[in-house]
Amino acid sequence: MLKQLDLLPKFVRQNTLVVSLQTLGRSNPQKALDMLTRIEDQQKWHNTAGAVVSDWSGTDVDSALRWVLTDESIDDYRHVLISDVLRVVASEDLHRAMHIALEHPILKNRLECENIAISHLVQLDIESGIRLLSQVREESRVAAHSTLAYALVRKHEGDRVVQLEIQFDGDAQQHYNSPTKSIRMECSRHDFH
Repeated sequence: MLKQLDLLPKFVRQNTLVVSLQTLGRSNPQKALDMLTRIEDQQKWHNTAGAVVSDWSGTDVDSALRWVLTDESIDDYRHVLISDVLRVVASEDLHRAMHIALEHPILKNRLECENIAISHLVQLDIESGIRLLSQVREESRVAAHSTLAYALVRKHEGDRVVQLEIQFDGDAQQHYNSPTKSIRMECSRHDFH
């Protein structure tokens, strides 16, 4: 199919390429990802890369992670693809997901990997997310606490938000107060205690 792609009308070509690369990605993810440059539309590129990396993570997470961390062509999109890998890892091994997140550098103006891992963790097991919170780096702490606080509010456990705030120390607590104040106000309005 990929060999005959140029024979297709232009308006069909990109969609066919996306589907073909996603299909190829199941058997040969490295080759599919190497061919991403043929996708012209940025959103389709992102969707295809994410789909291939997610599928690849399900079968060979180490190779997928290595590609995501080292391929220079994805620098601007790396944080999103790491999130795709972390989602798969977190569903199998919460501690490994956090370990991977902590090994990755903090990117300016991006969600920190720890917060991405915590976000995935709280969907699966909020208690493990709370236990792993102590491992979060200082720069990520406010975002990770806020993620956990919102997850607790959704579970109608507003009183635990206050407990999280009490655990939070020093400087960071000043920054953390503004999100938790609004969360506490929301809890009291809905009487979630």
